[in-house]
Amino acid sequence: MNKDWNPELYLRFNKERTQPAIDLLNRIEADAPTKILDVGCGPGNSTQALAQRWPAATILGIDNSVAMIEKAKADYPHARWEVMDALNIKYVGEFDIVFSNAVIHWIPDHGSLLKNLFHALNDKGVLAIQMPLYHEMPVYALVEERYRQMFPESSFESDHVFNFHSAGYYYEILAQMPCNFSIWETSYMHVMESHAQIVEMIKSTGLKPYLDEIRDNAQKVDFENSVLHHLPTVYKIQSNGRILFPFKRLFLLVGKS
Repeated sequence: MNKDWNPELYLRFNKERTQPAIDLLNRIEADAPTKILDVGCGPGNSTQALAQRWPAATILGIDNSVAMIEKAKADYPHARWEVMDALNIKYVGEFDIVFSNAVIHWIPDHGSLLKNLFHALNDKGVLAIQMPLYHEMPVYALVEERYRQMFPESSFESDHVFNFHSAGYYYEILAQMPCNFSIWETSYMHVMESHAQIVEMIKSTGLKPYLDEIRDNAQKVDFENSVLHHLPTVYKIQSNGRILFPFKRLFLLVGKS
């Protein structure tokens, strides 16, 4: 990833991006947590949801994106924010809740990462993670296909950027840790106004690594238009003109045992 994130573009779909965080935090059985860590907090939308659920808690939001942290500071100046890479977390036994919404698929070595986040919990702490299963969605295969067709000489490998795994993969990791845990999947049926709106939604996330690889602005536009042109082959228009865009997500809820 050679460019920083675009918080404004990301937040155009704030409701769709924040609802999974709300659903996850509502599954956490914690009456009065005092310290919460939001890993990969982005522009603060998930952190704000945590603050609304537990207003008395001290919450630290961390992200390796300077642009995202600056946006979070501007929108929520009274909260705590820090630019930090999740791989560099050194906390041990400090937090009641470690929370991460739609970020760990950008981070390699999930075995070490989960253990690191787990170690940041106190004795009764809870680790809560949500991640998109973007690689299982038709749009992922379509974007890959269009990129390979248009840039056959490119050395870009999406597997070096995205780190997607199955529920079984996480089960094997968690089953070897001193914890109790739940794993589940949900598809959110986003109702989109147009196929162009789908492109706009993924432009700041799943489409971003490909766009970052394309240096020429005209070629970027051509690539986006190619994806847009082919989207109707995988996402049909409904009778009222809207498009259903199922977005699949995986959840992990881990407690110390």
